[in-house]
Amino acid sequence: MFLDNDKFPELNKKIDEIAKENRVSNTAIAIAWILRHPVKIKTIVRTTNKKRIQDITRASEIEITRQQWHEIYRAAGNKLP
Repeated sequence: MFLDNDKFPELNKKIDEIAKENRVSNTAIAIAWILRHPVKIKTIVRTTNKKRIQDITRASEIEITRQQWHEIYRAAGNKLP
């Protein structure tokens, strides 16, 4: 997992920044990013942790901008054409 992982400092910094702006957890932003992926990726929740389920549920209510989506994409080390 990349969230809160020291191996991905730039990505976590960007996700945390957007989470703070939206007043949600970094989990909610990560799931919101996946849900806004152009190929319509779906998530599979494999947890019984009530807090994590609540965070994931909030993701469907978050409107991350196209710019924020691309910022997260680039922070993960990807390049845009």
